[in-house]
Amino acid sequence: MSRGAKMVILDVREELERGEKPLSRILEVAQTIVAGQSLKLITPFEPLPLVMVLRRFGLKHRARQVGVNHWETLFAEKLPAEEALPQEDVTVPEKVAASSAPALHTVDARGLEPPQPMVKILTEVEKLKAGDQLEAHTDRRPLHLIDALKERGFQSSSEEQPDGSWITLITCS
Repeated sequence: MSRGAKMVILDVREELERGEKPLSRILEVAQTIVAGQSLKLITPFEPLPLVMVLRRFGLKHRARQVGVNHWETLFAEKLPAEEALPQEDVTVPEKVAASSAPALHTVDARGLEPPQPMVKILTEVEKLKAGDQLEAHTDRRPLHLIDALKERGFQSSSEEQPDGSWITLITCS
C-alpha cells in the first residue's frame, strides 16, 4: 500500500478459485490500515470468519453483495458516513411473517473446507421465515457461525455429537 493511499482494494476471487489461501496477504494489508484509510476486499462470498479476525485489529466492516460470486467488504477503523449502504443493501436476513406453520430445515455442511460450511448455512438461514428452525450439521464447533447468527438476530444452540461433529439448532424469531 502506498503511503497516503486512502483505500487499498484486494480482489482475492481468482486466488480462492485456484484453491489458494490469501489470508496471510489480507492480514498483512489489514495491519497497515490506519485512521483515514480503508481496505476494500472483493471475495466470492461474505468473508464472515475474516470479519471476526479483523475486529481484533480494531477494524469495523460493511459488506454488500454486488453480484453472483462478488462481495465487497469495506474495512476501516471508522467507516465514513458517505459510504453508508442503503438499508436495503445491508446483509441482514429479512424476517418475513410466517404464512404457514413453522418448518424445520436441515443443512449438512460436513466435509466442506472453511469458510464454506458457514457460507452454506448462512445462505439457508436467510431463507427462513419467522418461527422456522434450521438444524446445521458441521465437523467443528461453529464459533464464528454463532457470532454471525447473533449479529443477525437469530437464536442458536450447539451440541457436540458422539462422533465429534456438531449440530446447531438455529431459530428465526
